[in-house]
Amino acid sequence: KIGGSFADMDGLQNLREELENFDFDVKDERMLYKFDEIRALQKMDIDEVVEEWIAFAMKEGVTEVTELSLDQFETKLSSRSSNRADIVTPRQQVKTSVFLTTDNIDGSVRLDEDLMGNYATPAERQWLKEHKESLATTTPSRTHYSKPHINGQTPMKTEDVDESLLEVVTMETPVQSSYKDRKNSGQVIASLGGEGGSPNGPVNLAIAPSWERDEKGIKFQYMYQTGRSKSHALNERIVNVSSSLLSYYNLDDPVSLCIPSQEPSIYVGRIWLDTEEGKLHAESAQLEGCMEVSNGEIVKLDLSEAGSFSIFPGQTVVVEGVNARGGNLKVLNMYHDLPLELCVRANKGSDGFTLLVASGPFTTSDNFKYEPLMDLLQVVKRDKPSVLVLCGPFVDARHGEIENWCYEEDPSKWFDSFLSHTLEVAIEAQTRVVLIPSQNDFHHHQLYPQPPFSDDFKLPYRREANIDERLNFATDPSILTINNVTIGVTSTDILKHLSGQTYTAGPTADRMTTLVQHMYSQR
Repeated sequence: KIGGSFADMDGLQNLREELENFDFDVKDERMLYKFDEIRALQKMDIDEVVEEWIAFAMKEGVTEVTELSLDQFETKLSSRSSNRADIVTPRQQVKTSVFLTTDNIDGSVRLDEDLMGNYATPAERQWLKEHKESLATTTPSRTHYSKPHINGQTPMKTEDVDESLLEVVTMETPVQSSYKDRKNSGQVIASLGGEGGSPNGPVNLAIAPSWERDEKGIKFQYMYQTGRSKSHALNERIVNVSSSLLSYYNLDDPVSLCIPSQEPSIYVGRIWLDTEEGKLHAESAQLEGCMEVSNGEIVKLDLSEAGSFSIFPGQTVVVEGVNARGGNLKVLNMYHDLPLELCVRANKGSDGFTLLVASGPFTTSDNFKYEPLMDLLQVVKRDKPSVLVLCGPFVDARHGEIENWCYEEDPSKWFDSFLSHTLEVAIEAQTRVVLIPSQNDFHHHQLYPQPPFSDDFKLPYRREANIDERLNFATDPSILTINNVTIGVTSTDILKHLSGQTYTAGPTADRMTTLVQHMYSQR
């Protein structure tokens, strides 16, 4: 985790790659260094600052990393940090700092190479060395001021203050716009198909996986898998997916990875990384065979002549290549894409239904008043959907009020508040609610797959008729079957995880299309 200090060259390269994963190609090195400066000043790691940037870019319509967009981004982060500190850390003393940039520092203070070098990028350090003598000969004029104020805070002591510095410290930070001031409320980003369809009818909802219930609620166990059961599950995935690939591409039967061969042959297995940590690349890719064909043998992949492909650790693939020495497989072709199966239409006599899906967090970054949730519930009141699926987090562990904890209140009380507001509207609208937990939920088990919320949260609402039918706690991930329509749902951002682990070579489709194709092909 790189946070609070400037990144080294590897860190900068990681930052560049993370931005490229979201189609932000940073060609100007200065912009990359400035991005890293913002990250270091905000004490964020690379993943966190990229997530913040993507959210900022989507909201503001930013398509490129420019000096102007970075200035706006930095202002937003600084403003939010200031607001958050005022809310969650009232006991801390307020400290006033003067920030100097390359735009206002010239002619204001005497630059010292050793001092400024600690805060400069490598390119700026070189510039300081080259201009050290000329900078040292310049002395700024000074003017006497008495008790200047900084944004209405505690006056400074009477002393000589440089006039240009006074202009710096009296700058006002733009106030961050509130959630209520947003201008894109209700905006339709994209649509698919028409608005027609059958009116809402009776809903038959089934959730899988499911557990038996008793008077204490759901009975389940997790984290009890043995090594043998895990190995069997992974092997079954290799067999099932590779069988579909062999059939679709009409390929010959696979041969064992244990047997050397001078002729091109067909091999099946899953992509393996040669180290426990690090990213997949051409030199680290390996192939693990299935037990039935290769007895679990692992060989190194030579991808120099593989053409175009896109792979990630754990992916099941079919490889055509030459395994001349039995330990190094030279890849000639790689098969990993499968088309989607055609959807089977429900009978015309099936009852129609409407489905509304929303994903958390359902709060703004500065409080737990659940303002976004209230707006969502207004839509539920108006449209009366048959089923409302809500994906966590519901009590976000990354929220500022939890990260800087200074309350004696149990965070689960916020979840109780969430349920109370949601159920009140759902009962009125005759809507069935399904809650999918998240690994970022502070009040729940943080693992994957994730068990459902405890039935104890339903106790205050037992007076309501059919509460178990109205409010459903599901696992992450889950499969919902609504009137013979099957829907897979998870609160985990699979595409984000894939984007950070995928290695692509040669001409392929755009990155997002490739990631989605991976998700469907590895069914």
